[in-house]
Amino acid sequence: MSVAQEIMNDAFLTGVFMDGTDVQSVVRFGRHIPTAVRDALRIRDDFTCEVPGCSRRARLEIDHHEPVHRGGPTRYRSLGHKCWYHHQDKTAADRLFDDTG
Repeated sequence: MSVAQEIMNDAFLTGVFMDGTDVQSVVRFGRHIPTAVRDALRIRDDFTCEVPGCSRRARLEIDHHEPVHRGGPTRYRSLGHKCWYHHQDKTAADRLFDDTG
């Protein structure tokens, strides 16, 4: 059982959406964020917390806008940088919603 649980913790599913032979989108269901996506996020977010009014550039963490446990995919448009403080704040709000929603 412990081996099965360990495998499940690292499991992921990747969806590749194509139009003929042209790749339209790649969606990864799981927490692993490919290096190319991490790099693109850093540039897009200007190495800064994405919360309006926050200019923190240290201790940034990548946040899934829709939590993974609620089906949030790991893809460029669904991720963003938050400083440690704002990431913790959002995570607490997500948990509160899960308990009341």
